[in-house]
Formats: sequence, C-alpha cells, structure tokens
Amino acid sequence: MCPTAAVESRTSLAVLVPCYNEAGTIAACVEQLLELPGIDTFLLIDDGSQDGSSAICAALAARHAPRVAALLLPRNVGKNAAVRAGASAVQAEFLIVLDADMTVTPAAIRPVVEALGGEARVFVYGSRLHGRMARGAMSWTHRVGNQFFAAWVSLLLHRKVEDVLCGLKAAPGDVLSNMPSSACRWGDFDLFFAAADAGLRFVEIPVAFVPRHAGRSKMRAFSAGLYFAYLCAGRSLRGLSHIFRRKAPAAT
Repeated sequence: MCPTAAVESRTSLAVLVPCYNEAGTIAACVEQLLELPGIDTFLLIDDGSQDGSSAICAALAARHAPRVAALLLPRNVGKNAAVRAGASAVQAEFLIVLDADMTVTPAAIRPVVEALGGEARVFVYGSRLHGRMARGAMSWTHRVGNQFFAAWVSLLLHRKVEDVLCGLKAAPGDVLSNMPSSACRWGDFDLFFAAADAGLRFVEIPVAFVPRHAGRSKMRAFSAGLYFAYLCAGRSLRGLSHIFRRKAPAAT
C-alpha cells in the first residue's frame, strides 16, 4: 500500500502498529492481535525498516486481508510521523497505538477496549510502572527518566500521570490525526498534551512489561531525554505566558 492510500474500515475501532526494524517480533504481534475480538482493522505501519520488516508486513497484510493492512513508508520518518500517517489512513472513531516490539503484548488491548466503552472523549494510556514489570525489562536510566518526565507532565497537566512513554495508547481518531505538528520522533508527549487540550478524560491501564526477545530499543536515553525536556520546557513557558497575560492590567 502506498503511503497516501486510505484504508477502508467499517468499524469504529482500529489498532495502529508502528514498526521499525522489528522483523523478529512483528509476525508474533499480528498473530496475537488477530485473537482479539471486536476489532476489525489492524494497520501495520512500517517506518522505512532496513531488516526486512516491510516485506513481512506486506506478506501479513496479504495473508490476513482485509482485517490486516500495511502502510509501507519509503523512508524512516520516526514513530510520531508514522503514527500520524496511519491515523490519516484509517476511518475509525477510536485509534489504539501499540508498539510492535512485544514488550507490551497485544493482550493489553483488552482492558483498553473495556475502558473506552461507549464514551467518545477519553484518552487511555498504559502504565508499565504500575503493572507487572519483569526483571530486566527496563534499565534504571529509563526508569528514572520515565518517573522524572511523568512527574513533570503531571505538573503541566494538573493530573497524576504515571507513565508517559508506554507504547500503548488510545484516543479519538480526530485528536490523534489533528495533533499540532512536532519535530519529536516519538510523539508520546504530543499526544498527552493534545488529549489534555481536547478535554479528554484520562484513564490509566496497568500493563505487564517484559524484556525484548528480538531487536533492540530505538530510544537513546540521553538524546531523547534532552528533547523531551525541551518539549516540557516549551509547554511550561507557554503556561507561564498565559498566566502573565491574564494578570496583566488592562490598558486604559
């Protein structure tokens, strides 16, 4: 499927699976996704992989069509842009995003669907820190970084957030599709901020988190942390600017 092609969907719920160099896990991920009831569309978004993942995604889509579809991006653009491309390619009221690395398994989608229920304006996100975390699943640097940024985002959004960077999230399709553009390659912070600005109700789902059995993490703690700090600092400055404008005396 070309990047601009639309995916037909008659359901109100679709799962987007961003994939970059996950040849060792994507087939197992799809196999488990297909066991989930009530979801008719699974869109595999290959982000310019170089390890054969794109061919696997295409083969899986051909084998399981029309329930599974593939969006093959010609070059690596980052998870943020890949998910946005996928959101524009499906017609669904709710979109669930699940990483293809299998550190959070497709079974975690079941409670997400239950949390959505019939409510139209809700944002659901997974929390690895409140779920069952297997030994060695998260390095101490990633754990400390996650806790630090979760605390910062909690302050910015005036609500308790335990885990910003979990690879499982769900939001109304219009919110995900219309997020303000960002140069961030990951998009997690963008989605949290967009969900808050849209007035969505936040629902946290504890999820089990296990070590990778294939491939490697694409996130580098130091460089990613610097950019996440930039995003949070920008949000903080905009909030302060808004406060000062409200407190400024009116011109006479």
